[in-house]
Amino acid sequence: MFALMFSICLMFSDYHYQYLGHVRSGFSFVVSPLQYAVDYPVRIMGWAQALVSAKTSLISENMELRYQQTLLEAELQKLMAIKEENSQLRELLLTSSKAKMKAMAAQILAVDTSTSRQLVILNKGKRDGVYTGQPVLDAKGVMGQIIDVGYMTSTVLLISDAKCAVPVRNTRTGERAILVGTNNLGQLSLINLPRTSSTNKGDLLVTSGLGRLYPEGYPVGRVESVTSVPGDDFIKVEVSPVALLNRNRLVLLIWPDKEQEILTAQINERMNALGAAT
Repeated sequence: MFALMFSICLMFSDYHYQYLGHVRSGFSFVVSPLQYAVDYPVRIMGWAQALVSAKTSLISENMELRYQQTLLEAELQKLMAIKEENSQLRELLLTSSKAKMKAMAAQILAVDTSTSRQLVILNKGKRDGVYTGQPVLDAKGVMGQIIDVGYMTSTVLLISDAKCAVPVRNTRTGERAILVGTNNLGQLSLINLPRTSSTNKGDLLVTSGLGRLYPEGYPVGRVESVTSVPGDDFIKVEVSPVALLNRNRLVLLIWPDKEQEILTAQINERMNALGAAT
């Protein structure tokens, strides 16, 4: 009870007469370093938590920016692909307009270019009027012919396939020959050319129109080398295709005009008649 009364008296005196001010100041001088020492770890912990939070936020922001960058790069690549496709379409349209016959663009869905066969699959089939034997071009020249037709897709035998043979004409000399594939996308070969042939490197070979398959005048290949083999009656002629056999995404299907269909039908009749006569 005495302690309580004494405390009340001290508080009353200090409130009215500031008797304990110096005592409090001295006590604060002694206690403040201790308070600071006790509070310092708490402050350090707060700063550390703030740094960790800021670092976490920066990492999250960085990841989001990287994600956005990846999306933008993907969109850019897509736009570049669309631009390239539009360029190919323009070239195909120019080719079809020069051909002056019905034409349709088709997309390559799959590629099978091994050492044993050279094929591509298109997204056009019977429902689009595609037929077996139909010529296939790109913006540069002849790519091949349709060998199998499904309802929605079709298969193209590329001119680089060893089973493919294209009747061609040398635009410089007028000589006719047969160009065959070698199962190599970048190499074709002229066969049965005699040593007397004047074929030279750089000569352009176009479809001759013989064989009733490819219309006349379409570029097929360019002569890369001419080699004479000792003791052989024929020369070895290597040809590079002008069509971009391994880089195309879009190709052109063409249909013969009515006049060509009639002419082809008449030729077939005569050939059949000659075969029956023999």
